[in-house]
Amino acid sequence: DFIYTGARSLWRCLNAKAASPSWTAIKPPTPSASPISAIAISPNSSSIVWVGHNNGRLFRTSNALAANPTWTEVDLGGQVPNSFITRILIDRNIASHVLVACSGFVTDNLWRTTDNGVSFTDVTGAGLTALPSAPILGIAQHPTLDGRYYVATEVGVFGTSDDCVNWSTSNDGPADVACYDICFLHGSNTLLVGTHGRGMWTTEIVEPQVVSFGAGCAGSNGVPTLTATAPRIGQDCTITGVNMPSNGNVWLVQGQSRSSWNGNPLPFDLTPFQAPGCSLRVRPDIVRDGWATAGGDYSAVLPIAANTALLGVDIHLQAFPGDPTVNGFGRTSSNGLTLTIGN
Repeated sequence: DFIYTGARSLWRCLNAKAASPSWTAIKPPTPSASPISAIAISPNSSSIVWVGHNNGRLFRTSNALAANPTWTEVDLGGQVPNSFITRILIDRNIASHVLVACSGFVTDNLWRTTDNGVSFTDVTGAGLTALPSAPILGIAQHPTLDGRYYVATEVGVFGTSDDCVNWSTSNDGPADVACYDICFLHGSNTLLVGTHGRGMWTTEIVEPQVVSFGAGCAGSNGVPTLTATAPRIGQDCTITGVNMPSNGNVWLVQGQSRSSWNGNPLPFDLTPFQAPGCSLRVRPDIVRDGWATAGGDYSAVLPIAANTALLGVDIHLQAFPGDPTVNGFGRTSSNGLTLTIGN
């Protein structure tokens, strides 16, 4: 039933579904009468409201439902540029954490406060993983994954999975087009973006995961161990192994299952194959041949197509390094990895 709208003043309607809704001005104009350009309501409290103006001034209140709310101006130190405030986002967990976006083709268009507006920090990033020097027109926070934010800009959508340290473009969707708003559909992981001229787009946001399972069996250079980088659509995933025999051959087994193979449950004990203590943990759908370095390190690249149909797909991996002096099978086994493809 609550609606806020901004003009020179902030107006509030508490009976929006009534036959004749009534409106009340709850924030007076600034001395220069600069129009309100952004309004944010805390997702956890309707009493917490932030307002931004065309001239860059920012105000907040913690009693927005009172008859005469008390407003406090923030950023009195002038850290946020005195430019058009395009969007404000109040954190879903901590109301004193707020993101403020600005217009202008400049480098510092996204700012964050963690102390309710006493101080602000530029969070546009740096170097090759920084946001572009373009207006930010929308901000979205992932509903469950911490540190995940998305911004709609004049040149496309950018996202961060490390709390605004590094930003990147998506590998699907509207590409380099002006995006005017962005949000998650209620109760879902579906991100919605509205563009100028290319319609509306949605994508499922899936967190990439790498999960190790089971233990390897010891060889002549220790226990072989696999790790991997985060598997994301449109990117290469790097598989890394350590404790492999020096300059030895390595089989990398890739499969779509870690529960069964040819009717046999996994893990499958390799003792009958003269490899006591070793196990097959992944269905061997694909076996790749490779080699370890003189230091016993191993590396392989798994290309992942830029196809959203792959989101949430699991790939299972296990390494079998050649080690002929250890057992009759001539190989040991590593731990298993499950890669869940995300974006």
